[in-house]
Amino acid sequence: IHPFIDGNGRMGRLLMNYSLLERGFPPFVILKQEKLEYINALTNRNTSDLASMLKYSVYQEKERARKFGVVLNLPEINVNE
Repeated sequence: IHPFIDGNGRMGRLLMNYSLLERGFPPFVILKQEKLEYINALTNRNTSDLASMLKYSVYQEKERARKFGVVLNLPEINVNE
């Protein structure tokens, strides 16, 4: 579904990140080198690949914070919610 002429992906990522932030997770950052994998997972409706990417994103955020001496106490990811 593409309700807008432009910006459908950005709007989808905005809503996804809003939902994550609302639940106490960091935003889902899609790195340039991961973009094709992300698009393929969306195209193929592969929720397990998307869940793996999300879990890895949370791991990356924890590691980034740890480098600055910050411990992030993030909730466990439950992809069935």
